[in-house]
Amino acid sequence: MSTEESNGNSSLLQTVHLSDNEVLLLVTGSMTSDRVHIFERSIRILCKSAYATITIDLSEVGEISSLFVGHILECHKQLISENRRIRIRGCTQSVTEVLLLMHIDKSIEIER
Repeated sequence: MSTEESNGNSSLLQTVHLSDNEVLLLVTGSMTSDRVHIFERSIRILCKSAYATITIDLSEVGEISSLFVGHILECHKQLISENRRIRIRGCTQSVTEVLLLMHIDKSIEIER
């Protein structure tokens, strides 16, 4: 199963059901303040779902904002309280550097 969200110009997010326990959220393009609201809506829906693991694929993302990271941390906090988890994979070098600078790797698994 797969769903897509867009900003009217191009697809920004694609949700892929990997198993009964895991969902993949493919993110495309820069996740700056003017586009983060689409991500926020999708991640909130996934956090309310029954998936044990939410994987966010950032391999097609060149830039992220602190607001974007904040939404990931908010979801992480909710999932941890429910014995579930979130992980990030496929980061570009620049996105990885931002996440490491913010010490996100201390609480969320990051697969490069």
